[in-house]
Amino acid sequence: MKKYIAVLKRFNDFQGKASREEFIHFALVHFAILGVFFLLDFAVDHPFLIK
Repeated sequence: MKKYIAVLKRFNDFQGKASREEFIHFALVHFAILGVFFLLDFAVDHPFLIK
């Protein structure tokens, strides 16, 4: 999680490049967070499909 926050802090710094490890770690954490949000959205919109 520290690497994820470090990438977000350097968002506007256009000098240098991110390493492959930083990119992969950022992408995995970001997609995990998105997955949680999608599951929460589904649970709110479709309360376990009870009609």
